[in-house]
Amino acid sequence: MNQTLGEKRAFERFDADMSIWARPVDEAGDYILLEIANISAGGLLFKLDQPLARGDRLEVRFELPQNADLVAAAAEVRHVRRDADHYLIGVAFTSVENYTVEALLAYLEALFT
Repeated sequence: MNQTLGEKRAFERFDADMSIWARPVDEAGDYILLEIANISAGGLLFKLDQPLARGDRLEVRFELPQNADLVAAAAEVRHVRRDADHYLIGVAFTSVENYTVEALLAYLEALFT
């Protein structure tokens, strides 16, 4: 865990060149493919061409390198900020179906450090 004085994040973030599929909770439509900017065991930051509202709930799916299992998670938008070409959407995982937080953290640490 990466907690220093004044640091709000519970988990270290890793820059990631990965994609996720996301859609609002309770919508039957297709998932949208999005680019991840960074990821942690507690959430991720992705790029989108339109803003989302804080508190919006999403279903997300993503692949971890060298792992055949698709990670399925529920996430909630925690912050949105405008970048030059897009919005950066920060979400916190509210549940992860096929990983414990500890297992996801161990996998990410092994992958990115």
